[in-house]
Order: sequence, then C-alpha cells, then structure tokens
Amino acid sequence: MSLASPGRLVRTLRHLRACQLAAQVRVRATPGWHDPSWVARLAPPPPPLVRHGRVTAWLPPDPQANTAAALHAGRFEFVGDERVAGWPPDWTGGDAPLLWRYNLHYLDWAWALPPAERLGAALDWAQRHPPAPAAVGWAPYPTSLRLGNLCLLAADDESAAAALWPTIWRQAEHLSRRLEYHLLGNHLLENGIALAFAGACFTGPDADRWLETGLGILRAQLPEQVLPDGMHFERSPMYQVRLVHALALLANTGHDPVRSVVAEPLARMAAALAALRHPDGQIALFNDAALGVYPEPGAVLAFAAAVLGDRPAPPVPVHLPVAGYFTGRSAHGDAVFCDAGPLGPDYLPGHAHGDMFSFEVSLGGRRALVDAGTFDYVPSDMRAYCRSTAAHNTVTVNGADQAEFWGAFRVGRRGRPHDVRHAITTDGFVLSGWHDGFRHLPGAPVHRREFRWHDAGVLLVRDEVSATRPVTAAARLRLHPGCRVLEVADRGVKAACGDVPFSVAVGAGPAPRVAEGWYCPRFGTRERCAVIVLEDRGRDTGFAFAVARGHDAAFGPDGRSLVAGGRTFAA
Repeated sequence: MSLASPGRLVRTLRHLRACQLAAQVRVRATPGWHDPSWVARLAPPPPPLVRHGRVTAWLPPDPQANTAAALHAGRFEFVGDERVAGWPPDWTGGDAPLLWRYNLHYLDWAWALPPAERLGAALDWAQRHPPAPAAVGWAPYPTSLRLGNLCLLAADDESAAAALWPTIWRQAEHLSRRLEYHLLGNHLLENGIALAFAGACFTGPDADRWLETGLGILRAQLPEQVLPDGMHFERSPMYQVRLVHALALLANTGHDPVRSVVAEPLARMAAALAALRHPDGQIALFNDAALGVYPEPGAVLAFAAAVLGDRPAPPVPVHLPVAGYFTGRSAHGDAVFCDAGPLGPDYLPGHAHGDMFSFEVSLGGRRALVDAGTFDYVPSDMRAYCRSTAAHNTVTVNGADQAEFWGAFRVGRRGRPHDVRHAITTDGFVLSGWHDGFRHLPGAPVHRREFRWHDAGVLLVRDEVSATRPVTAAARLRLHPGCRVLEVADRGVKAACGDVPFSVAVGAGPAPRVAEGWYCPRFGTRERCAVIVLEDRGRDTGFAFAVARGHDAAFGPDGRSLVAGGRTFAA
C-alpha cells in the first residue's frame, strides 16, 4: 500500500475492522508467515479412507479457454492472457502477473485433460512445486482453490486418493495455520470451504480437525457474508457464481454436519444468482464481474438444485433489497437490472466499482445497455477505467468518481446510497434514491435518480443533480458492442441490437451525443462500444431519458410522459 498520500491512506484504513488491522500487523510481524517450507519437514500419516459419498455427479471447475491440445503444446490462457509455460508447466509462472500465476496453481485447467493426465498434472505440481519461501502456489488463496480440485480428483478414485494424500495433507495442514483473517471476505470463506471439503473427504483425526476448523469459519462467516436476500456481501455476481458452486460442491459430499451448515445459505444464494441472469443466461456485470471464469451459471444452478435434492427451493426473487439489486422482466426477453446498493462492505470494498444507481438492460433477449465489466486485477489504466463512475450507466459530476479508487483494490473516501425506495406497480416497479459520493466536491453536489420500469420493456429514468454552485453533470448510457447507432437527433438516439430495434428517447434538456468507450466482458478482453452522453451545467440540473423497443419512443410536450408502441407511460 503506497504512502504517497497520507490523507488517502487514512481514509482507506479507517474503515478496516480492528481484528483485520491486528491480523495485518501479525502477518507482517511474523517471520515466515509467507514461508510454507515448515510443512515440508513433516511426515504425512498413512492414507486414510475416503469418507464422503456424493449426492449427485460432480460439477468440476471450468478450465476456461484451455484445451487439452493447447496444454500439451505448453500454452495456458488465464484472465485473457495466453502464455507459453511448457508441458508440464513451469510452475514458477515466469514473469506473468500474480493473478495469472494464481490461476496456474488453482489447477482448474486440469479438467480439460483426460482423467489420468489430470492426476499426473496434480502429482507433477506436488513434486516440482514444493513448499518453499518463493513458492507462490502455496499462498493461502490458491492453496484453498487447489485443495478443492485435489479432493475432487480423489473423491471417486481410491488409487488417486492414496497418491494425492501426502500433498493434500501438507496443503491442508499449512492452510489451517495460514487463515486469511487479515483479508476476510471471500478469501477467508474460501479457506473455510477448502478445509471443510478436505475434512469431509477423508477419515481420521487430521481430517476431523480440518473439518471442524472449516465448519467453524463457515458458521461464523456465512451469516455475515450471505445477505438475507441471498447475495454475497461483496455484491459481485461473478463471485456469486463461484460461491454457489463451491458451497454446492461442499454439500455434495453428503456429509450431514456439512450439509446442515451450508444447505440453507446455498439455497438462498442460488435463488439470488438466478435473479441476476440476463435473458442470455449470463450474469449482470456489476462490480468486479467477468464472464467465462467459472462454470456457466445455468450449469451451477442445476448442480445446486440436484445437490439440494428434495429440499424446497426458495422462489427466484425479483429484487434483492439488502444487496440493492432490483430487476424487472417482460415476456419478450426484455430485462432490467438496477443497482441501488452500497459499494460493498466498508472494511472490504476491493471489488467495488463506482456504479451506484447504474443499470443494465436486455431487449428481445439481447444485451443492449451494459456495464463496462472488468479487464484486469492489476494497477493499470484499464483497471482505473473499469472501476470509474464514467464506465457505468450513471451520472458523473465534474468528472469525479463516486468513491476514491486507487491501486487495484483500494478505496479511500466512498459514497453511500440514501433513502432508497422501491415500490411494485401494476406493470413493473418504481425505484428511487440519492447518494453522497460527490458531496466532498465544491458545491456539495448530490445526485438523485428515479427508475420506472414497465413490463412492456420500457424503462424511464429521471436524474437530478443539485449543488450550491454550478457543476457539470453527465449521464452515460453504454451500448453493447453488438448494437449499432442508426440515428442521433436532438430528442434521442435510434439504435439496433441485431434484429431488435430500440430507442433512447430524451426529454427536455441537452441533446445527446455519442462517444466511444470500452466494454470488457471477460478478463483481458476489451471491445469498443458506443456511449450515449447527456451533459449539462448548473446548480440544479438533470436529465430525463427512456429506453424502449422500437423506433417510435418519444417524450410528450410535458417532457415527462413517454409514448412508445402506441402506449403512453407516465414518468
């Protein structure tokens, strides 16, 4: 963490929990905390029996873009970055970024190989990447994800279990003494899931100890990290996929003490994940989210349902009010996803973006208005861009962000939503609120937004920006790269996504202009896209616009009611 700005550092650290700060100090003050070589000196006990009996067929992790042919040629692709690592791979990862090397050590890619080669890759890792001070694969987070893969390899094959037992034992022993209380959040949850999985996989006193440690973490963390509406508290749909999958794998062990802890939060999380799927089946890209990292959401939900068996599934929610996500759908493949929630937990905002009161829209089953997504996880221009407020379908004031983003995961000053109100109407919903993310600017500006969704596939949005001195406000609407801008006029934009025509009608106020932006649906992937911009300056300014299928949408003379498809919609 840079000390270049003491004020920014204070604004970042003041939100951390005391236990988190104490753990940070302990990690930094403990010689050898990052050195796993101690575990190499221990002798594993003889292989025990495999304990669990699965409920249904396993759903292994997604190898992402990796194929057996590419791996045999020594080519590995993670986070959109293909590199030559050799075969078997150079486990150091060379000069690759840390996240790339982490992915190499997860071993998710091994599921692209035939069964015997998967086991060979895991055993090669154990032999050629022993615990040593510079062994990045022994960090707690990649150890957690890799342990899950090793236990899956051992689950239904006694000979594989015996061969893998020494490395599973050493990794579980090391992880159980390197829990990430200094980070908390999904890192600590993954530590607990991995230890519980390893403990449920094998019999014996060591496995029992791992199981109890893992379940202890889950008992403490799941009530906090899984919100009452089922959303993970870091509010990333991508990590929602990961955690639903991980908890379903854990529940699939069939171990009753495990299932008693995870079944109920798993059911709620699965329902929340289903709510955040676009008509194309993929997730909304709020906060740090990218496609193609974990198994397809539909496959994860089907696996979770099979694992939960006869347990009554909660209905798929229309809204996730604690997380701040509100959705609407039509019978014609139209959908809206609105974000009126906080950036994330105050002590853990690393995956937050400046997207308060942003939204995404699908029309006719196609994504039309989109979030910028996530390009990378390293300090870079693209990391700063994707986290910025200007990269989302919301309002900037004087070009500022809603929060003080810095580094790859740091947040100093941060805004919060207020007075969020949601009401169901006869044909949709109304959602409104304001946030204080710009109040530190001269004039103390405040942004208010109201959404009105109609099940006919019509969204009306009204913005107000008030300040004690003139400010420049800009609302942005990011079109999916598959959309074409056909016409730009004073009162709106006509566009099409494939064979689906749609309009962005503009009420009284400034005329729209079209700029260029980036769309990053996958790590390492960026595509140029059109961005509709409404901009005005004043002490009390604002915008009114609507998104509707067809090219006939237009605001009436009052600038509030919208006529579209032969119907009138009141704003």
